[in-house]
Amino acid sequence: MTNLASSFQRYVRSRAASEFQRRVAELAAHENLTRTTLVTAAREAGLRDISEATDDLLDLLLYYVRLSLSDHQLSGGEMASIRATARLFQIEEGDLLARRGDEVAELVAAEMQHILMDHEVDSDEAAQKVLLQEALGLSYDQFVELSRPLIDRAVSELFERAGGRAEADPDRMLRQVSALDSVYRMDGFIDRRAADLLKTKQGRRLSEGESGTPDRSVTQEVKDMVWRRDQGRCTECGSAAELQFHQIIPGALGGSSAYRNIQLLCDACIGRKSGAEATTARHA
Repeated sequence: MTNLASSFQRYVRSRAASEFQRRVAELAAHENLTRTTLVTAAREAGLRDISEATDDLLDLLLYYVRLSLSDHQLSGGEMASIRATARLFQIEEGDLLARRGDEVAELVAAEMQHILMDHEVDSDEAAQKVLLQEALGLSYDQFVELSRPLIDRAVSELFERAGGRAEADPDRMLRQVSALDSVYRMDGFIDRRAADLLKTKQGRRLSEGESGTPDRSVTQEVKDMVWRRDQGRCTECGSAAELQFHQIIPGALGGSSAYRNIQLLCDACIGRKSGAEATTARHA
């Protein structure tokens, strides 16, 4: 686990740190970094309040996030430190992107390349994606926008790698594309071949009269991750009322209760979805 205090000390040794940043690093080293001591440090550095040092604080936090990601894993302890520090520094969602956009985009690109290296997304990687989004203070839409070119490239490479190979396994391709789509909701920008493949999957579900069903065996850990990923809103209409944790691929078709196969849907959208799919199946 990357230590917050040692991270700040390393920052002031390796960068042209401001006087305020040096004071913050010293407070962290003595485990005396509180709201009161932070305000005092700002005044001692000639600032009226810490709002004048927002850029300094953003740099310290972003440096800690970068060091924590050096092993491509964000531990529970590291995330706890990131959350507590962001609160203490009064850093809100979107602040890092707004004021340090290039660095945030660089970190997202590096981590997404690592996650998508094998063109698949397992439950651990999906969980890391959620933590990365939170650590960088990104909304779901902001994270998708930054990830979009990398996901699109991963899908394209997946098809190029399988193109023209007699041994290419269409079912495996379907699983890989479905896993990516379940986690990243690729609709609107994916490779046309992937869109056709997902349409084939939907056709199979409809022909068998199946639809996603509310899943009652989802663990609390998965629920927490899904809730953060979907921002506590229905993924279809954005409603925050009468939500359920809903399987994307039904259990009857091999769908699991893993994070990537669960989404938030409201009761109204579940009803509309089931009715529409039943009608389509009858006319197929």
